[in-house]
Amino acid sequence: MAGKQQRGQETADRVLKAALKLFSRHELSIERLSEVSGVSIGSIYHHFGNLNGVSAALYQSAMADLLHSIIRAVETETTARAKVIAQARAYMEWTREKKTAARFIHASAYAPYMQQYEEDIRKAKQPILEALMALFEPHIRAREVIALPLPLYEILLIGPLAELARRWLSGGSGLDMDAAWDHLPERIWRSVQPEE
Repeated sequence: MAGKQQRGQETADRVLKAALKLFSRHELSIERLSEVSGVSIGSIYHHFGNLNGVSAALYQSAMADLLHSIIRAVETETTARAKVIAQARAYMEWTREKKTAARFIHASAYAPYMQQYEEDIRKAKQPILEALMALFEPHIRAREVIALPLPLYEILLIGPLAELARRWLSGGSGLDMDAAWDHLPERIWRSVQPEE
């Protein structure tokens, strides 16, 4: 990476790190972001356009981190069942370890920047989801997993985990993450297991 480009990436990373910290304190504003990150307001606008741009970039960064952690867990497994269970547990582990980033992802569902930057977010997420699904492709071809359109896999494999995370992160649901760890991955596997 060229020097100027690397400095630009380091600046953007500092802003996103500060944005996540400020989100957790409910203090996210351009002024506070400049103060905490040490990056000028002008530079923040240059890199992100506005606060919605910062939020969209933070969402993309957190989502990419989550998906890459799932990919790392899945690619070490060889069977369809082991891959499904690994992806479920990787999602839960990431949620436990990175609560603030997980909260940001789940708080973003109806945020204005999700609509404003919808296409950018989709383009950033799509190749990572495709890389994840490519790890399941041999099992789909071998009929070890039911054949479905890609969006339905996302709903079956990720949907229950996203709902678990939302409820667990809210703190008021009484959900036991350890019980979910023991039971939910197997249930998710059954949702994509081929019929006998």
